[in-house]
Amino acid sequence: MATFDLAFSPRDTIANPPAIKKRAEELYVLQARMFGQSDDLDASFNSAATQFTDIFAWNIQGLAAEDYQLWREAGVAIAYAASQIEQWAAHVEEFKKEREEQTSEWFDFRTAKEDEIPADYQGQTITATYPERGGLFGISDASKCRDIYDEVAAKLAELIGRANTNYQNFENNAEEIADNLKEGPTKANVQELIDAGINSWAFYNIDPNHYTMLVDGRELTEENAEEWADELSDYWSGDKPLDERYNELMLMMSMITTNAMQAQQGGTGYRTDEMDFLRTFYETLEEESPNHMGVVGIPVQMEGDHLTNEEREHALGMLGDGLLALSDPDFGGGYGDLPQSVRDAIDIPFTDEEEIPGDLITQEGDARTYAALSELFAHTNDDMKGGYGLSTRLSLSAGAYIGQWGDSTEHWVSSEEIGELVDVAARNKDANYYMLTGEHLNSEEGVDYTNDKPTDALENLLTYEWHDDGADIRGLTDWLAEDGNSDNTEIKERADRALSGFIEVITRPDVQEALIQTGNQVEDTRTTEDEEGNEVTEEFTWRNVSMGHLNPEIADSFADIFDTYIDTFADSNAIDENNALDESFTTGYDPASGLRIELDDRRFFASMIAGSPEAASQMFSSTQEYIDESVREYFTDEQAALEDHAPRRSGLLLNAVMSGIADEAVLRSENHNAAVDRNEKLGTFAIDMMAPSLKNAYGIEAFKIIAKEYVEMAGNDLQTEPENTTTKEDVSLIMEAQVKDEVFNLISENDNWDGAELPEEMLTGGDFINNPSQWDGIKTNDEANGLRNETWKNVRYEELEALPPETDIGTHFTDFMDAMNGTMRISTEL
Repeated sequence: MATFDLAFSPRDTIANPPAIKKRAEELYVLQARMFGQSDDLDASFNSAATQFTDIFAWNIQGLAAEDYQLWREAGVAIAYAASQIEQWAAHVEEFKKEREEQTSEWFDFRTAKEDEIPADYQGQTITATYPERGGLFGISDASKCRDIYDEVAAKLAELIGRANTNYQNFENNAEEIADNLKEGPTKANVQELIDAGINSWAFYNIDPNHYTMLVDGRELTEENAEEWADELSDYWSGDKPLDERYNELMLMMSMITTNAMQAQQGGTGYRTDEMDFLRTFYETLEEESPNHMGVVGIPVQMEGDHLTNEEREHALGMLGDGLLALSDPDFGGGYGDLPQSVRDAIDIPFTDEEEIPGDLITQEGDARTYAALSELFAHTNDDMKGGYGLSTRLSLSAGAYIGQWGDSTEHWVSSEEIGELVDVAARNKDANYYMLTGEHLNSEEGVDYTNDKPTDALENLLTYEWHDDGADIRGLTDWLAEDGNSDNTEIKERADRALSGFIEVITRPDVQEALIQTGNQVEDTRTTEDEEGNEVTEEFTWRNVSMGHLNPEIADSFADIFDTYIDTFADSNAIDENNALDESFTTGYDPASGLRIELDDRRFFASMIAGSPEAASQMFSSTQEYIDESVREYFTDEQAALEDHAPRRSGLLLNAVMSGIADEAVLRSENHNAAVDRNEKLGTFAIDMMAPSLKNAYGIEAFKIIAKEYVEMAGNDLQTEPENTTTKEDVSLIMEAQVKDEVFNLISENDNWDGAELPEEMLTGGDFINNPSQWDGIKTNDEANGLRNETWKNVRYEELEALPPETDIGTHFTDFMDAMNGTMRISTEL
């Protein structure tokens, strides 16, 4: 294998998280023994309010006040030191995790690039000066080595920069921990620990007089809620500078929201008096807002230089977390408990078209309010979710806003701001279920869903040109991939039903058309040749692109779903034994048989993935792995060897994937050509080999832009460019090579194999080399095919233990390919 004279060795630390945590544990043991307990305190000490005297194993109530306070201070000091040590351990873990990810990224990238080095330079070290560029017009293997080296050097420079940043953050965290330990348990420092989820109640339980927080119902009064709302409002408006009292109040509010988050995560209850307190707190803010905008106007109220960005975001995060808690019916809250200004802001996009205000001043005011709504939720804790009513309304509202105004700059609301609302809403999976299917699951009482249009909203969200390629909204679908693998039957059933309903929605003719033709454009580059045969790279604009092309992050989310449900996409129950379609097999969910996806729907889902080169690559790689596993099953499992389920499933999976890729390639060209003048249209070329159902020549350059190096996706660096007319037979040849190579792999793993030995060119250390471009001495695709065919002649008449009696490898291979080809070719042609 080729190597590079480049190395990545990011700085490390000898700090050891387990050893650090052990020091914290020792302090907790010391604290427990000081209180007369055994080696540890009850878990509730750190997670719920507890009377200080209840902590002790002996009676200290008779002590003088001064001595009593000494006990408190000693307990706080130990708890604080242990907490800071825990925080330090977390910082070290974070540093090491990032460092490990960077080194893994370097290894994977470098290894991949080493594999790309041409065969003549394999086994050599590529340096900054060797080999020199050469060849006509600079086209040669040596020049390719130089290009690859430059890519590796650029990657190294990028990683070095990230490693330096990671280490600098590590040093900054170390300095911060040291400073915090020197300063001691100030309210601001304790606030940071609580925000980090460390010992949220410990400091209050030890010294409630110093850390003014929630003790019991006596503290959770209407008067306190009103008073603290008024005080905080003065700080946020700039009428009063921040001081210790502010930190004290923020600490108290953080305790309430942290308790709510822990209740959501652990399924524990949330005290009624805490919910009542929140309700009064927000009612007071709503009524006494200095700018008369209510709670939704607080982000505007905070504008100015009286708060730093960090202070502003922290306050908004606390406010947003409180609103999420207040909206949760499981805590006794709900959508109707939210401040009216917040609900009115959410309703802004639902205005009937004929009622949309015509003057720009009114529209600008609405947009400013909507942007403020986004800010209220933009800094909330990622682990905190809103109630069903709030979450559904936020997603519906964002979709409706896009439908009303899209990305029109005259409405002053950015893609980032709209995306924040969806990102927060998508934390509630039941709400996502409604958005994807249009059907309620555990809906919230008291919320009017009469005029909701979830499908319209979903269509708008998927086809909008997002600033981050759809990353903010992929939470709407990401959970399907995770929950679809759950061992919890209820969780998995919800995901299965949601995917079924989602596919039914996106395959409706009107929605399908909108996803195929979004009306948006994407900038790209393409390489052509000038009149003298020189390569020329030019900018290029795709018109009227598909959803996956426009928002590759969403296509990536779809690819993850494909991976989770790959068995469903390969399900052969959709056809009978003669490969005829079962007309009764339709997309849906049945408790007995589970999720079903009909063939056309599989194909369309794959086409949405194919809009992104990276997502398409992931989908095809997963398909290849599935085929390899099918070959392994068919050749090593005695029962599977007697049946044709494995190859038939592989063929159906290939059918969906390759047809989907072909659909995207053709539709991309058709959509583009229909949207531009004649002189801007794409030339007509032959489709790539991965368009199995296409016999007409059409748009190879279009497809190459979808997956610029399909060869890499196929895992075969030697694959030559396809001829101008390729059919399903060409695909079959490619698949034959893959299946044969997997059989070779099985032979190399078989300790009982006594047939012909595999040639040394195919092996490394006795293991089969899966990438033909790395076979020793092989430089061209024809040479690889020649070696493969010669090797196959030597083994095809041999037998394996699991094969049926009197069945050799070649016969079993033919049976596999016949069954796979039969189902792979089942789709009608475009």
